[in-house]
Amino acid sequence: MKKIAVCLPSYNESGNISKITTQIDQALSPLLSLYKCTIVNCDNNSPDHTNKYFCDTQTVCSKYSILSDKIGKGVNILNFIRYCEDTNVDYAFMFDSDLTSFQPEWIEKMLNELKIADFVTPLYKRKRYEGNTTNHFVFPLIYSLYGVTIRQPIGGDYAFNKKYINLFCQLNHPSFVQSYGIDIYMLLCALKNVTVSQVELGYKKHAPSDHKMLRIFNEVVNGFTNSMICFPPQNCVRLISTNIENYISIDKRISDDFYKRNVRLKINKETFEDCYFQWKQKLKEYIIQVNCSKKVEVENFALYFDDYVKAYWKYFEKSSVEQCEHQIYRLANDLKKEMEGEKDAIDKGRLYRFRTE
Repeated sequence: MKKIAVCLPSYNESGNISKITTQIDQALSPLLSLYKCTIVNCDNNSPDHTNKYFCDTQTVCSKYSILSDKIGKGVNILNFIRYCEDTNVDYAFMFDSDLTSFQPEWIEKMLNELKIADFVTPLYKRKRYEGNTTNHFVFPLIYSLYGVTIRQPIGGDYAFNKKYINLFCQLNHPSFVQSYGIDIYMLLCALKNVTVSQVELGYKKHAPSDHKMLRIFNEVVNGFTNSMICFPPQNCVRLISTNIENYISIDKRISDDFYKRNVRLKINKETFEDCYFQWKQKLKEYIIQVNCSKKVEVENFALYFDDYVKAYWKYFEKSSVEQCEHQIYRLANDLKKEMEGEKDAIDKGRLYRFRTE
């Protein structure tokens, strides 16, 4: 029988770990006649005893625990992928342990996609004030540099097969992947080496992360910077085209009041366009700095990110979801055009000077 393993990376998730474990078990149960299924909790030795709650949860599928004293999402994911290699897993899945919108059909959908691709990313709908690092930083860069439309590049809920597992385990992973940088590192590794696809999973809801938006942004910037050096944006393997031309990632649901309470801007079109221009220029400068091996001042970069995100929130507060999505693609397209304007420098090797050591 082929093997399936599902990872629940966790740190202080005692309030949700039992629920998500039960949901994963119910989703895997219909597959037990065809696959040997294991649910794996990779935990950073949480002081709230997350792993104990996981172990105490009754399941039909087998369970396995991996504890680490090191803290970081990447630590848990690296441990999981090593486990997959050691146990000869055929199909692996990752789901955030704070998910509250998991649906049983997610695993089957991703598993079906793995029959034509080696690495699968999710297509989610999220509230208009969520996913800011994805919408305004990672997605435009992936679109403009790597030439592919991956709408949720750091969604975290990935699926991958044995080919990717074996490839990934052969790499000498740098230290930055032990934090939030793991998601973008895994994706760029996939884009450079295997086939990648996307699958619609509907609405995603998890524990609020607004209080750590800038910390996540800083870690993702560091992760993206170093991942681009490891996996330069030339000669990507293949994106198996998913028809997302008319896909709207912004959800119609009413957003949390947190954002409205924290955005007290008086903004008109001229003010927003100024913020937009400044952020687009900062993204271009960031690309050039990375490719010329110059240091990126993350704290200064984060201030421009914060200004643009809040201007976006306020300016599109009452706009349609289509208008919100259009603005995200506008940034990606404009950045791509500007970087194409640097083609002569790229061809002559003056711009894309990646270090591979």
